[in-house]
Amino acid sequence: MGITKVSLSCQIRDVVSNVITWNPVRDGHDQLICYIDLSSVDQNTKTISPNKSIVAREAPSRARQLVQTGDILVSTVRPNLNGVAMVNSSLNGATASTGFCVLRPDKEKLDGSYLFHWVKSSEFISDMIRKATGASYPAVSDRIVLESKIPIPPIAEQKRIAAILDKAEELRSLRRKALAELDAIVQSIFLEMFGDPVTNPKGWASTIALGEAADIVSGITKGRKLNGKATREVPYLAVVNVQDKVLNLDILKTIEASEDEINRYRLQKNDLLLTEGGDPDKLGRGTLWNEEIIECIHQNHIFRVRLT
Repeated sequence: MGITKVSLSCQIRDVVSNVITWNPVRDGHDQLICYIDLSSVDQNTKTISPNKSIVAREAPSRARQLVQTGDILVSTVRPNLNGVAMVNSSLNGATASTGFCVLRPDKEKLDGSYLFHWVKSSEFISDMIRKATGASYPAVSDRIVLESKIPIPPIAEQKRIAAILDKAEELRSLRRKALAELDAIVQSIFLEMFGDPVTNPKGWASTIALGEAADIVSGITKGRKLNGKATREVPYLAVVNVQDKVLNLDILKTIEASEDEINRYRLQKNDLLLTEGGDPDKLGRGTLWNEEIIECIHQNHIFRVRLT
């Protein structure tokens, strides 16, 4: 569920207030400050980890922005990961990194929960991905975030929409917890049946390479040469879509591909998808393909493992 687009919209900068900045090294001396850096935000739960206290005079140069309860932090690096979070009361007065664009809703124009849901929406994420620059370290500027458009219904309608989405998020959170408990049960059953694969307490006699039991294929790149072959547009699964034990298809892209490529890389039910990449957060994520999409092919940084 997401925020429905409405006819009235404006730039985010028109409905937020300015944030005070300071220099803790110069002005804070030996006082302890709570510092929120990019690693403090959990990209999955959209929350800020427990307080990280540092001595002001030892603060990094990025420690500049004074935040308050209800501010929305939007990471300006790797926007595809959607590192966003809302500042809670325990972090009121903390100092945030300039790696965040800090959005402070003007309460007469914008409901904070509504804004929070908007910056988590596929529309906002896609807009940031399109506008990001830098191949190896994609990023957007504060200006790009502030100039992006947001739908603005009346405040009462914003609150109604936010309340519905809050309830949906609560249900998703309960589902994630239930799935985590099921994963733990599955792992426990596996160990009981087969033992620890590292120590092999049951003395299994032999092992085989995964390639002997499965067809393992890397996908295709957008920059490949098609040599004049006829193509058509099909859904294209990228690394950002494959999260740990779950698929995120809200921002599924498309690609022009030949019939040979579509036949070769078309995903099938129960295909295991494993990611590889240069960054630790992109390496080794895995999940199963059990979607109802008839045709979908995959990126070269995703390995498809299909039992033979």
